[in-house]
Amino acid sequence: MFRHPASTFLARVSGDSMIGAGIHPGDLVAVDRALRAAHGSIVVAVVEGEHTIKRLQMRAGHAWLVAENPRYPPLAVDHSAGLVVWGVVTHVIHALGSGQPTG
Repeated sequence: MFRHPASTFLARVSGDSMIGAGIHPGDLVAVDRALRAAHGSIVVAVVEGEHTIKRLQMRAGHAWLVAENPRYPPLAVDHSAGLVVWGVVTHVIHALGSGQPTG
C-alpha cells in the first residue's frame, strides 16, 4: 500500500484546516518521510514547535503553508520560524458514516 513502508507513518488529524482537501478531524494520514516536499505537496510540518498539516507553496522564492479552509490565512515561513517538513501526506483514511446499517 505504501511506496516506502519503512519511512511511512500514520498520524491522527485534529483540526479542520484541510477539509477542502478531504482531510477531516479524526482521519488518519499516511506520511512518507522519504519523499521530497515540492510546491503543491500536502505536508506534515513543524513550525515553532507546533505540528501542522498544510499545502506547501512556493511564491516569489518564499515558502508558504496554506490551509484548505478559508478560515485560516496562509502562513509565510522564513528561516527564523524554524520550519521542519516531516514528510509528505500520501493517503487519507477516514470512516464513511457510522458503520451502522440503515433502514
